[in-house]
Amino acid sequence: MTLVRYNPNRSYLSMQDTMNSLVNALFNSELSDTAADNGEYAPRMDMKETEDAFCVKLTMPGIDKDNIDISLTDGVLTVKGETKEDDENEGGKWLVREHKHFTYYRSVRLPSEVQADKAEAEYKNGVLLLTLPKAEEVKPKSIPVKISD
Repeated sequence: MTLVRYNPNRSYLSMQDTMNSLVNALFNSELSDTAADNGEYAPRMDMKETEDAFCVKLTMPGIDKDNIDISLTDGVLTVKGETKEDDENEGGKWLVREHKHFTYYRSVRLPSEVQADKAEAEYKNGVLLLTLPKAEEVKPKSIPVKISD
């Protein structure tokens, strides 16, 4: 018979490990890899700020460019995209069907005002690139200093 030293914290540590893994799964889950119950994905997004604009990159494979909707309301950028479900094959039945109808949806507040009427969007190979020029009043301005004698 093997003796095992009793540790009163063992069950606590086990519960703590379980809670840590649950919290990590919740906050570190890849939203773009799993769909919610309603078939809605959050596409992966990169956003960088330059002196003149915000550049946004979203990965949205499988979407036709005509099925992408981009809106900007009160400083919040919203991007939606939707796939179309294939028609049923006549005279056959699906053995495996993983390509179903789904929706991409991502909404993010921009750090400052942009000129929506000058925004540009390009969609190529499943990647949406947005260029959102900053409003003139938020662009950095240099003020010359006059030196008097």
